[in-house]
Amino acid sequence: MQSPLNPISKAETGPDSAVFIYGANRIREGDILYKDFFDHKGPILYLIEVIALSITNRKYSRNLDS
Repeated sequence: MQSPLNPISKAETGPDSAVFIYGANRIREGDILYKDFFDHKGPILYLIEVIALSITNRKYSRNLDS
C-alpha cells in the first residue's frame, strides 16, 4: 500500500517512472512522441501511461527548479 505506483498513493515516483509519466503528460497536452520530445522507449509504454493517467484523471508534475 505504500508503493508509489499504488493508484491511491501520494508518494513520489522513482526517476524512471517519472520520465514515463512526464512523457505521458506531454502526449495528453498534445505533443507528439519523437517529434516534440524524445525517449528511447517504445510508444506502447507511453500509450499505457496515457491510458492510466486518463483513467485515474491524475496529472503528476514535479518542481524541476529544486
